[in-house]
Amino acid sequence: MSCSITFLVRFFSTTLLPDSLTLQSVWGPEPIRLGFIGAPIATAISFNLISFFSIICGVFVIPRTAWCPISRRSFTGLGVLVRLGLSGVGQTASDWWAWELVGLAASLYVILVDHYDFTYTEIAWAQWHLLHNLS
Repeated sequence: MSCSITFLVRFFSTTLLPDSLTLQSVWGPEPIRLGFIGAPIATAISFNLISFFSIICGVFVIPRTAWCPISRRSFTGLGVLVRLGLSGVGQTASDWWAWELVGLAASLYVILVDHYDFTYTEIAWAQWHLLHNLS
């Protein structure tokens, strides 16, 4: 029973709520229509409501037997967790930097050669894959 209720709360808060808030705040009726600025406002409101609904669902819907007790033992072995997390952060950062370098190189290539369509796309694709595979 609680699994289906959890699914409904998650589905409502992550799918229906943000979409309806964005639609209403950008293109909705005149009293609540905000236009272009309505999209980030709706996103901020929906993120806060998602957090609120998750806490309410965890406190009132999920049975207490599903909660693990938080103790000192929960925080043992954090060194391994930090090492594994740092390697993922390093790989993601190198991927982002590779993409930035490809954009810079492609912009310089376009200025020098003045080919805007197929050649630009092929060079950018090749450089991104080269730098991405090196990282």
